[in-house]
Amino acid sequence: MIDIDKSRAYKVVKHNDLIQKARYNLTVNQQKLIAYVISLIKPNDKELMKYEIYVSDFCELCGIDKTYFYTDFKDIIDNLDSKSFWVETEEKIFKFRWFSEVEYIKGKGKIRVQLNSNLKKYLLELYGHYTQYEIFNILAIKGKYSIRFYELFQSYFTDKGIKKAEKTIELSELKKLLLAENYKDYKDFKKRVIIPSIQEINNYTDLTVDCIPIKTGKSITDITFIIKRKAYPSNYAAYIKTIDKINERNGQIKGQMSLFDMSEDTFKQDNKIFVTRG
Repeated sequence: MIDIDKSRAYKVVKHNDLIQKARYNLTVNQQKLIAYVISLIKPNDKELMKYEIYVSDFCELCGIDKTYFYTDFKDIIDNLDSKSFWVETEEKIFKFRWFSEVEYIKGKGKIRVQLNSNLKKYLLELYGHYTQYEIFNILAIKGKYSIRFYELFQSYFTDKGIKKAEKTIELSELKKLLLAENYKDYKDFKKRVIIPSIQEINNYTDLTVDCIPIKTGKSITDITFIIKRKAYPSNYAAYIKTIDKINERNGQIKGQMSLFDMSEDTFKQDNKIFVTRG
């Protein structure tokens, strides 16, 4: 069994191409499962290993009701295995699957999974052009587009010391990236995809985001996103809000520590756990 608190602080580390150039459409729990498996990778790993995951641990980690999830979990894996995804470069379009191997351990409530070896260049020995974030940032999120947006926004920071980033994206390209091209009307896309995603990111993560639509003629053709890293105490408040939301789903609320019970120095010291993963 895992240490839940420590696991929520693990780092998810991906090459930017796996975020900015990948097109896939996964459920929110499938995205959290992939992120969790990636967070188990050790910084010095040379190969993608097999990892054991207890369903009960994953439920507690994410705040998922265990009662019905044991049956759903196998379906999530099966459906994930059938969903390939694309990474488009200037010269080629690559097609991948997430897992190369999945084992169900009967009567134990656990599985063993191994990420596809073709993903090694996007996940191992990354020395530049990569994105990392603590997994707790996505655990309270309920919208599948919110996680995609969050990872995209994190990838636009070119340096860890930068506190603000700005990115303009063509609307058609954004829909293509999210596999949300079924939203033909901008107002519908904004209402159902953009606004809910930004609200969740602003509420539960270490980022705040605003967006500005850009018109060409009478039509919205581009969107500028303004992304800022939260400073203390807002960052810590978002962390507490996230953990409280997860615990609420787990039925384990034991009272919330006051934000003002912690000084900035204490918070920074406590945040040392966020430096490493695995």
